[in-house]
Amino acid sequence: NVFYRLSMAAIHRLDENWQRWWVMGLWILAMAALFTWKFFQYKNRAPFQIMGYCVCTAKGAAETLKLNMALILLPVCRNTITWLLSTFLGTIVPFDDNINFHKVVCYFCRIAHQILSHFTAGLD
Repeated sequence: NVFYRLSMAAIHRLDENWQRWWVMGLWILAMAALFTWKFFQYKNRAPFQIMGYCVCTAKGAAETLKLNMALILLPVCRNTITWLLSTFLGTIVPFDDNINFHKVVCYFCRIAHQILSHFTAGLD
């Protein structure tokens, strides 16, 4: 049965990489929450009347960028990573995969910047 084999492969892959999946999910959830919070915060201010959704999108993107710039430095701090591995967080967060997370944050920032700059240019 093809469906059974595919579902077993997906379960096996999830079981092997559960630490990566929850860290990525938490990261995406944090970015979505920050963007939404800042977007709606600026939607109720005076600059929205002048610039429209462009200012809301820019402020939301800047808030997620601040989070990502803080996160992009954490994986390359070797002493901090070594210390965190010795705490209880070492069992639930894949600190050994730090360089890959560093690359993912970098690629996301690059792609998001490109998409949002074209999107906001089309709003006005």
